[in-house]
Amino acid sequence: MVLQGVFTFASSLALGVVALVGIYYTYNYYRNQWEEEPFRRSRPVPTNPTSSKRWESCDDTSDSNCTICLISVNDEGAKTKLVCGHLFHKRCINGWLQHSKFCPNCREPARFATE
Repeated sequence: MVLQGVFTFASSLALGVVALVGIYYTYNYYRNQWEEEPFRRSRPVPTNPTSSKRWESCDDTSDSNCTICLISVNDEGAKTKLVCGHLFHKRCINGWLQHSKFCPNCREPARFATE
């Protein structure tokens, strides 16, 4: 009778310790995920200063493809140019901007160029 009580107490204690250890590791996992989240959403820093200069202008539109649908921008009708200089089909960039407010090429905030 006493042995059964000791066994029940030991089992309950072991189960409680296992539950606390599980809660501790789960808490630490989610805390680390939450602390790293801003780093995942941030824009990557270029490795050298000239790599970001590459995307600043896209003036040669003679053979440009829309990077959203991969069809030549000159083949379709309505075109839209962003302030960063990238050119897209109007329907493509409007669809893109429903999900993201950044240029799909250079990740600059998407603003339409006024020409």
